[in-house]
Amino acid sequence: MKTLRMVYSDAVARTAAGLCSLALTTGAAAEFSVLTAEPSGPSAPAIEGGFDAIPITNELSKPGRIEVVRERRADGTVYIERETTLDHEENFVNHGSWRMFDRTGKVTAEGRYDMGKRVGPWQRWHDASTTQTVKGYPFNRFKAPFVSQATFTNGEMDGPWIIMDAESRKVMQISIEDGKRHDVAITWAPNGQVLRQETFKHGVPVGDVLELKNGAEELQRTATYLDGRQLVEKKANHQRSNNKKFVETYLAPKTVLKTRDDFWSLTFAEYEHEGEQMLHGMSRHWHPNGQLEREGEFDMGAKTGRFTHWHANGQKRVQGEYADGKQQGLWVWWHPNGQKSAIGRYDDGELVGRWRWWGEDGVLANQQNYGEEQVPVASRPELIFEF
Repeated sequence: MKTLRMVYSDAVARTAAGLCSLALTTGAAAEFSVLTAEPSGPSAPAIEGGFDAIPITNELSKPGRIEVVRERRADGTVYIERETTLDHEENFVNHGSWRMFDRTGKVTAEGRYDMGKRVGPWQRWHDASTTQTVKGYPFNRFKAPFVSQATFTNGEMDGPWIIMDAESRKVMQISIEDGKRHDVAITWAPNGQVLRQETFKHGVPVGDVLELKNGAEELQRTATYLDGRQLVEKKANHQRSNNKKFVETYLAPKTVLKTRDDFWSLTFAEYEHEGEQMLHGMSRHWHPNGQLEREGEFDMGAKTGRFTHWHANGQKRVQGEYADGKQQGLWVWWHPNGQKSAIGRYDDGELVGRWRWWGEDGVLANQQNYGEEQVPVASRPELIFEF
């Protein structure tokens, strides 16, 4: 195995760094060792040499050849050691092992690249000098330094992202697929007790969020998500009577991924909301006197199943079924005195068949056949369709 050792200025070193995302420090230099064969392992050492070791020819830089780059601080200590090669466009890219060191020579980050993209296991050590994250909860309850461990596929995190403290205690574990949260994310206390557990699907929260709160011994449900939308209960009372006005459950605007989790900086995914809220689940409204006014269920904003209205005196006002947000089947109306006021059927939201209307005295006021030749008896009373 032959090597060539060259020292470049800071500007040239930055150019040769290829796709490396870490810039050299002021006054740093880059050292290149050209390997004529692939290294035997992830941390295979370069063989030192000089200009007299081999002749300088175009053969020193060609596709497939591995070159070891050592980036140095102004004091000469190695900051980064990485393997590079030329891609198909003859640009230098990271390829092979990659390591970062502190001033004492201790490894602070390591992993591998494949043609400029992170692959396989990676790990980086953090303390308060590398990230503000460890100053906050729950990291401030653990012992620094922390190690961030993740597996990469084609440049994206893929698999469990694990963060442990100096005593190898897990702080967090987040399941990642194709760079996004997928499956369970767990946060622990120093004693090993689970503080928080939540589930994601392709980057958005789903299911229950469980947390240990207020000194409780068991996890409590603090939120529920449906396809990224948090299920929220809303309540209100009438101003004068202070009786219940309504109790409804809504799906909040959808929670969508804004920025992904970052293994390197130890920062976590951020989310934003888009769209509008929608009713989902049971909805109940009351008259000011406390009598139930209406009741029905919503599915992602659409009415579904049986809906019922009541008059303020407690008499039933109207009852019928919805399917996919449209009235379906038999519907019946009543007057406040309990006398039936109308009856008829719907099909996919359209009136069908025979419909009849009665006055409060029970006398037939109108009838109508829908879907056949219409034979009106009198002006049809206005139907109650609202909810």
